[in-house]
Amino acid sequence: MVRIIITEDLGMTKICAKMVPKNLAPKQRETRKNVAPDMLELREINPELLNRVITGGESFFFFFQYDPQTKRQSSQWCSNGSPRPKKARMSKSKVKCMLVCFFDSKGIVHKEWVPPGQTVIQYYYKEILERLHKRVLRVLVNIAYDWILHHNNVPSRTALVKTAVKGHHFQTTQDAQKAVTRVLEDITEDEFQTCYHQRQKRWRKSVQSGGNYFEGDNTKLD
Repeated sequence: MVRIIITEDLGMTKICAKMVPKNLAPKQRETRKNVAPDMLELREINPELLNRVITGGESFFFFFQYDPQTKRQSSQWCSNGSPRPKKARMSKSKVKCMLVCFFDSKGIVHKEWVPPGQTVIQYYYKEILERLHKRVLRVLVNIAYDWILHHNNVPSRTALVKTAVKGHHFQTTQDAQKAVTRVLEDITEDEFQTCYHQRQKRWRKSVQSGGNYFEGDNTKLD
């Protein structure tokens, strides 16, 4: 009876909590609330604003390596009475790779894999940004001296890539990196455009939510 009243009469539903990175402090919420309308105003003044933005960041990918040689492939010719060859069972080994990737509203601008053992400290990241700058000068001449860097861990793009390679086992780290690169290259320009258009919606939602997290809230825009 109580359930009927709650669900049918009151129209309520029971939903799980949305996991968020952290609880925002009042100052952080205020900053989000104030910055969002400023960005919307700048976008209104300059419709081409987002075309000057290059978004990028680093993301970890975890892969499983496996032994490429099957039991049958390891067979050997032996004389009668010879002991049977032994082959140690290899367990899957988990390999972690870091990708640093930058993209604009049309596609990937620059990407590179961080060498194994390399810690991404400020000096190393400065070198990456210098290589990005040279790349922009070479391939994005129209915004070469007027582009804006938006540093972010690009969750929507990395999630798409991680989903595409999830469950696959690779013989070498290089094979895994090639697989990720192929997925990145297959992302269409329309998908990048959609990603950039969603930014404007997120700015409006940020204003309406008072700077709070709104993922999963089904916020309706005015």
